[in-house]
Amino acid sequence: MHSKSTKDNQFKQAFSLIPGLLPGDHSTELFGDRETRKVYGVSDGKTIPFYNIPPTLKAQIFEKMLSDKIAMQDLEHLQHDEALEEYAFCIYGDADGVADFTENGTNNSSENFTCGENCKCLKWNSKQISINGNNLTPREVQVTKQLASDKPDKAIADELKISTHTLTQHKRSLYEKAGVQSRSGLLEKGYQQRVIH
Repeated sequence: MHSKSTKDNQFKQAFSLIPGLLPGDHSTELFGDRETRKVYGVSDGKTIPFYNIPPTLKAQIFEKMLSDKIAMQDLEHLQHDEALEEYAFCIYGDADGVADFTENGTNNSSENFTCGENCKCLKWNSKQISINGNNLTPREVQVTKQLASDKPDKAIADELKISTHTLTQHKRSLYEKAGVQSRSGLLEKGYQQRVIH
């Protein structure tokens, strides 16, 4: 029979809370609404819109955006505040179990979050999608999402405009990065690590 503390630890591991959700937790988790592409923050038990995020945190996001030339080019048609919120949406849009900003304000890396089917941000230098700690190329992310569609390899290759041989090479690379032997193993890891939503 398991002790109460063992059961409590198992429960905490199975249900990790979003950082900042409880009063007294001053870390900040950003998340986005996929329909509106608006960003919100959770800190100290309160949810606030992006425009009310503390200026020190916004400044860190802005510095990160400025250091990414590709992101700056993709967002140059937007007003400053809109560009910053769109950047935050693409980099931190998923509510996961890791704070985007720690209690002392330290910024963590981007999340395994793809903002849409043809997400430009996959090409940004500040955006990293990884599986088992191994960064995926934008094409590998596309292949992983296609593999989740349950289409046969030929249909996936046609949709991606690549040969089935090239698709097989991408799959081998993905299996190696994920530490798995099969499509189902890759998809399981992809869902667990939020590469696929």
